[in-house]
Amino acid sequence: MATLYALSYIGILGFTLLWYFLDAREKPTAVVKAGFLTCVLLYIVFFLFAGRSIPFKLFVMFPRDIGIFLFIVIAGHYLADRTAVYLIVVLAITAFFYTIYFPVLRNSYMASRTPLDPSAEILFDIKSHDQLEKIKSALAKYDPEMEIAFPDIRRKDITELDDYYTLNLPESHENRVDDALKLLFGTNAVDWAERNEVITLSPLKKEKRQGRKDRKTPDYGLNDPFLDHQWGFRQMKMDAYYKILTGKKIKPKKTALIAVLDTGVDGNHEDLKKNYISTKKEYDRDVIGHGTHCAGIACAVSNNKIGIASMSPDAGYVRVTSIKVLDDSGRGSQRSIIDGMIRAVDQGADVLSLSLGGLSNDTGQRAYREVIRYALSHGAVVVVAAGNDNSDGRDHLPAGAEGVIAVTAVDESLNKAEFSNHVKHIKMGLAAPGVEIYSTIPENEYAYFNGTSMATPYVSSLVGVMKSINPKLETSDIFQILNKTGRKTNHPAMTGMFVQPADALAEMIK
Repeated sequence: MATLYALSYIGILGFTLLWYFLDAREKPTAVVKAGFLTCVLLYIVFFLFAGRSIPFKLFVMFPRDIGIFLFIVIAGHYLADRTAVYLIVVLAITAFFYTIYFPVLRNSYMASRTPLDPSAEILFDIKSHDQLEKIKSALAKYDPEMEIAFPDIRRKDITELDDYYTLNLPESHENRVDDALKLLFGTNAVDWAERNEVITLSPLKKEKRQGRKDRKTPDYGLNDPFLDHQWGFRQMKMDAYYKILTGKKIKPKKTALIAVLDTGVDGNHEDLKKNYISTKKEYDRDVIGHGTHCAGIACAVSNNKIGIASMSPDAGYVRVTSIKVLDDSGRGSQRSIIDGMIRAVDQGADVLSLSLGGLSNDTGQRAYREVIRYALSHGAVVVVAAGNDNSDGRDHLPAGAEGVIAVTAVDESLNKAEFSNHVKHIKMGLAAPGVEIYSTIPENEYAYFNGTSMATPYVSSLVGVMKSINPKLETSDIFQILNKTGRKTNHPAMTGMFVQPADALAEMIK
């Protein structure tokens, strides 16, 4: 319904422009008029059934839609007889709707489908801290609680995140989030406000020490006993990759740090502890196993006659740490994730690996944009999962945020995994193994998991090795190399290029 509503409205605008164009040249317009009226009727029907309150429809959606329509009418009336200018305007309007406004229309159609953090439903960026009392007064009828959202950020001089507050509505007013947001903007004391959305990991199926084996295991020069469970190594040509790393042309200039932002990591796991750095004791445990599984993919100890291998031949290239941003039920909020990203950057992480995310109803999401900018300003690379809803990764955050590398999942035949979101509309999208991925789980165990969550640490690990060899590489440089040297999947437009580590290293040293 949301997509049909957006399409009907765009149809109204499109037929309006075409109507003026044909009329100015005395061409028949009967068919165009019929199309216009059809779209108007459809728009009215979908507008009436929108899952929003009547005030929101009347005072937000309708004025917005009418305002843009009137702009189109005025442009069409004055420019229709000037062909070149008219076509330029039409192209500009088309680009605007395709890249920006279409998701706004869809997202405004339905009330929030994504749950909000009941302890802090809203994040807002205050213009000046001395205006907090003004905001409290404007929202006094809701009796809200407010506190600084990210109090521990170190570099306050290069970000606006220190100006962010959380707003918590009492249980009796939890359904008044839209009204609270309008009041916030009405104070003229905030630069931005958005919903503090919650994400929850999908249930994980654990299959310990059993399942498929790769019968075509090449000689990687490693002695890890479960290499035959790691089909991704063969498809990524890891035998060639390890030959390059063990040669004399490449040496690490630093040990890059990969921060796994997740459910925690079992830092004492037999195949992780030599490569693991503890950031905080409470982050070194993992009840669910999701974070430990991702950490193993990213940085399991290779060639130690235990478990699996990773892209790091030894701890000289990369090491891994944990930043716990999801609780023991796999649940976290936008605030907890952003706070974890700040902590990772301030701890000196070179790569932030986020195997998480969710569908968002807020199109702005400036807080994510700001924390990514904070990470990039420190030279860190943010790698995130595209998501597992078989939909557009652009609508999922943080995958859809500007400045991240989003990772899709493919199977052993290099088909897009059925569950994986696509990255057609994301600037920096790549693919990696994400089906039947064998890795570490707590208590010295191993299991197969599926998901873009599993594909993400493969890319994070490779990015970490690249940063260890050339610490000056920025996100755009790394993506350009991985995209150029990647291998086409069976659905390249949907998945992005499938990473080829050996070719990426060769590109760096040629």
